[in-house]
Amino acid sequence: MHVISQILFGHSPVENLVSTGNILGNDGEKLSKSKENYPDPWKTIKEFGVDAHRFYLMNSVVMHSDDIVFSERDLQNVNRKVIRILWNVYNYFVTYANEKEWEFDPQRSPQEAKESNNVLDRWISVRLKELVKGATDALDSYDTVAYTRQIQEFIDDLSTWYLRRSRGRNDRAFFATLYRTLIYVSRVIAPVMPYVSEHIYRNLGALDGYPQSVHLHEWPDLVDLTKKERELLERMTRVREFASLALAQRAHVGIKVRQKLESLSLNTKDNEMIRELVVILADEVNVGRVEGEDAVPVGAVVLNTRLTPELMREGMVRELIRAANELRKEIGLTPTDKIRLYYSLTHPDDGIEVLADFEEEMKKETRADVVEVSREPHSALGAERDWSDRGWKLWVGIKKI
Repeated sequence: MHVISQILFGHSPVENLVSTGNILGNDGEKLSKSKENYPDPWKTIKEFGVDAHRFYLMNSVVMHSDDIVFSERDLQNVNRKVIRILWNVYNYFVTYANEKEWEFDPQRSPQEAKESNNVLDRWISVRLKELVKGATDALDSYDTVAYTRQIQEFIDDLSTWYLRRSRGRNDRAFFATLYRTLIYVSRVIAPVMPYVSEHIYRNLGALDGYPQSVHLHEWPDLVDLTKKERELLERMTRVREFASLALAQRAHVGIKVRQKLESLSLNTKDNEMIRELVVILADEVNVGRVEGEDAVPVGAVVLNTRLTPELMREGMVRELIRAANELRKEIGLTPTDKIRLYYSLTHPDDGIEVLADFEEEMKKETRADVVEVSREPHSALGAERDWSDRGWKLWVGIKKI
C-alpha cells in the first residue's frame, strides 16, 4: 500500500496506523478457524451483545500491541459493569420521568440543568465536561484503552455516586440534568458502543433540529474547566475518600450502613467543602451530623458508634424498608406498583414496637399506600419475610394493591 500510494499519489496512504496484538484461545494459540479454539461468537453475541465485545477488545491490551487470551469472564464483566450499569441509569430516568410526566422543554430544560443549585447536579455536569475532554484527547491519540477507561469511570460515577445520592429526587433540575447527561454520554460512547448509544439517543427523543441518529451528530464541543469547577471535583473526591474511611470503620465494628449513627468527626481546613458537601457525606455514611474537629488528624475521620434507643429504632426502620423493597423485586413489581405494607417488630423484653412516627418514610421508600402493624396470613400476601436482629424479631409482608 505504501509503495503504490507513493507511486500514484506521492504520499503515504495513511496518517495514523493502529497496530494490535494477537487474540489467543485458552490453549495459548492464536484464534484460528481451522483449530476452532474460540467460543461460538453467535452464542457470546446473543448472551452479552455486540457492544460488550467491542468495548472489551477496545479496552484490552491487544490495542497496545500486546497479546490477550480471549476471556468470556472478562466479556461478562464488561457487560455487567459497563453496559448494564448504563442501561439501569437510563431505565431509572425513563421510569421516573414518565411517572412524574416530565418532558424535555428545549427552551426551559437546558437552563434548568445549567442553573441548578444542587451540588450533585453541578458536579456531574463538570464530570461530563471532564469526560468529553478525556475522551477527545484519547481518541486524538488513537488510544482506545484510555478512551474506554474514561467511559467506564464516568458510568461508574454516574450510577454509584450521582444517581444513588439523588434517588428520591423528582425536581425538574434533576430530570433536566440527567437527560442532558445521557444525551451527551450517548454521543461520547457512540464509536465504541454504537447500538446502546443509538437506543438511548433515539428513545430519549431526537428533537427538532437535531440529527435523527446519534451517529449523525457532531462530536461534543470541548470546554475547558474553570478553576471553580476543578475545585468542586477535588472536593467531591475528598468527600468520597472520607466516606470510604467512615464506611471502613463501620465494617470494622460490625455496624451496618442501614443503622444510623449520631455523628462523624473529621478535620479539614476547607470550610467551603464542609458547607457545600457535608449533607452528601452525612447521607452516604448515614450519620445525623458531620462535625469539624481539630483533635482529629487531618484527612482522618472518627465515627461516634454509640447506639441510643432512638438510633436503634431508626435502624430497624431501614431494615424493614430494605426487606420490603427486596420483596417487591422478588415478586416482579415495577417502581410504579403500589403495595400494602404489613410489619411486626417485637422484642422479648419490650414487646411489640409501633413505628408510627416513621410511617410516612416507610410509605415513601417502599411505595406503599397503607402501612399496618399486623401479621397477615401468608395466603393473603404477595410475599413475606422473617428475620432477627440484635434480639429483635422482625417480620414484613407486602401485597400489591
